[in-house]
Amino acid sequence: MRQRTFFLTTIPGLESVTHLELCDKWGRAADFFNLPIYPNVTFYRGGFEFQAPLTLGLSLNHVMRSNTRLLLRLKSDMAKNEKEFMDLLKSISWEEYFSPNASFDFQFSSKSSKISMNRQVQECLQKVLKPLKVKWKKGSQKIFIRFFRDECNISLDLSGEASFARGDQSKGSLASLRTSTANGLLRILFQGLTQPFVLVDPMMGAGTFLQEALSWDQALQREFAYQKFPVAEAAKEEIEKLIASMTGERVPLSQAIGFDNNSKAVHLAKKKPKLLFDRFMESGLGRSV
Repeated sequence: MRQRTFFLTTIPGLESVTHLELCDKWGRAADFFNLPIYPNVTFYRGGFEFQAPLTLGLSLNHVMRSNTRLLLRLKSDMAKNEKEFMDLLKSISWEEYFSPNASFDFQFSSKSSKISMNRQVQECLQKVLKPLKVKWKKGSQKIFIRFFRDECNISLDLSGEASFARGDQSKGSLASLRTSTANGLLRILFQGLTQPFVLVDPMMGAGTFLQEALSWDQALQREFAYQKFPVAEAAKEEIEKLIASMTGERVPLSQAIGFDNNSKAVHLAKKKPKLLFDRFMESGLGRSV
């Protein structure tokens, strides 16, 4: 089965934690493809690269909770001038990812390379995608173009919104902590715990830690950029089966308790869907709510 290359981005410093989560989810789906029980990864600061069947990689959008974004590597090769860059773009099967009359956006970075102008990259992408009637539109499906010493990496964003956008959170949260960061820190805390335990957050804010603990192994209920790909629509049923195989395992959390002396924070926490605390306490007021 053809393997594709994916890149999981993480908060710098949490690469190993996200890798452990990937190994857990990967092991539950490996039998579907007769894969090794652990993925072979290459680490970088802020993420790691690995290969997987396309449907498995796409499914990870729904079940990974400690990463920040998931990318599909389309091409990686030398491109010392515009002609070589165009040849690289033309070698990609864009029709797998863009329907006719769709739109694209891009993010470009360049260091120590001859191709260094944003406008130049945009014009090349427009020429290549024109036969599909795909046009540039800010905020659309994002293509990541990165040049470093004339080596070009072309990636496609699979996430859309960053992965820490859960899709089931109340707006206006006071918590500055990202849900993906909270999940990664909880994975460190939960390592080796096998007996039922109580999780207490004495400064819960809007309840980010508790929310992640209580929805530990649930699939994310939100839209992802990859779902608009023609190649993904054809594999929808297989992706759904893979998601089901990689979710459903619970940590032995018997109770979640949150405290905060800010009544507005407690109010926001209580409004979050699926956030069912066994008990709330406004410690500053000294009463349960």
